[in-house]
Amino acid sequence: MGFSLDLIQHSRSISVPVSVKILSVISDVLSHLDKDLDADSVLSESDIENPNEHYLCLFQVICIAALSMHEGVLIPGIKNIAYTYPSIQIYWSTGSKDEFNFGENSPQFLRFYKYFQKKIWNRVIHTSFSLSVFYELIMTLTRYSQQLSLCNNSIELILLKNIDDIDVKDQFLNLDIYFLLITALPANELNAFFIFLHQFLPEDLYVKQSDGHRVNVSSLFQTPSSDVQFLIKKADIYLKLFTTPDMPILQRITRSKTQDYLIKLLRNKKTLDLVKDQLISIREQQILTRLRLYLHLSSLLSRLLNQ
Repeated sequence: MGFSLDLIQHSRSISVPVSVKILSVISDVLSHLDKDLDADSVLSESDIENPNEHYLCLFQVICIAALSMHEGVLIPGIKNIAYTYPSIQIYWSTGSKDEFNFGENSPQFLRFYKYFQKKIWNRVIHTSFSLSVFYELIMTLTRYSQQLSLCNNSIELILLKNIDDIDVKDQFLNLDIYFLLITALPANELNAFFIFLHQFLPEDLYVKQSDGHRVNVSSLFQTPSSDVQFLIKKADIYLKLFTTPDMPILQRITRSKTQDYLIKLLRNKKTLDLVKDQLISIREQQILTRLRLYLHLSSLLSRLLNQ
């Protein structure tokens, strides 16, 4: 199969974001499968319904891939991952934990499999392995690939533009790239942006986080920090304000004030160059790496299913 991710060599470090750790897990499991799967093999119905350890391992790693962009590239539903082949432990933001061994059809994996379906498809559609599960997974990975391609195209357009050609209003049409623009700001500018924004929001505004806890937005935004995870938490709450349809007034305030701030900020050539450098890094480490991974897995599944 021959897929590897060169960017992740220290993914077991606690300082590495979950969004990078999960890609490392997928890459490592695929490297173990390289020597076990016949390049010319085709999955039969019995292979799917009663998979051997190699086909089961492939199915399991594709499930992990389907989780790797759930609710966005930051995967807010997963707090942490611990992994040493063949064992994986997934710590959910809700406080619960799942663990299983790749290649083993254990009660632990079946419990994860049910929870996985609720996360990805909002219901348990499959209680066993079947052909339809593989097709569902292919469609999920294909949807991710399409989203990533759109993000990559938008980043390319931004990188090609001069200062006077960048129209922040255009980026409101693509929420994914808009979020990338915000998170690509230098830490000091990102802190300044949130402090600027909080003055226009109600002091008693609370928003629910992915783990179910409610956070006071005003207090959160006016607290400066250089901690990456804390800034990501702020950016995640910010995106909820920007996109939520059930708070139209707050959405309108958030969008208009952000637009005013970014129009002024991106006229600074130094800041714009820093943002472009960060977008190049994000594109390579998150967008293109994921895109190659999902296309590889989709192609592999299609070949095994003889599509």
